[in-house]
Amino acid sequence: MEGGVLYCAEVYVYEKDYQAAIKLAKEHVTYHSVVTLVSESVKQDYPQEAIALYEKIVQEYIDHKSRDDYQQAASYAKKMKPIYESILKNSIAWQKYISDIRMCYRQFRALQDELKEL
Repeated sequence: MEGGVLYCAEVYVYEKDYQAAIKLAKEHVTYHSVVTLVSESVKQDYPQEAIALYEKIVQEYIDHKSRDDYQQAASYAKKMKPIYESILKNSIAWQKYISDIRMCYRQFRALQDELKEL
């Protein structure tokens, strides 16, 4: 199923039908390859949408509560940093996002460790 959704996302991106690609990614947010493709493709024109898609994946991985998942969460959070800083020119919003995660999950030491590099 994911392969078919990924193919559709690739077609939407190729045709620059970003609204359709974003809608598809929102409907299939658990398909991380689809979300990544769409987010990376639309980040210049729709940076807030790209951030929102990545945030859902980050939260999904945090909810799994394992170090491997926290590493994945940090990896996807890291993809948001250039969107905040280079595209939106808003490093304060980036710092707030990471700070909010740290505060909300301050008792999750493994997660805190993974977020240190961000």
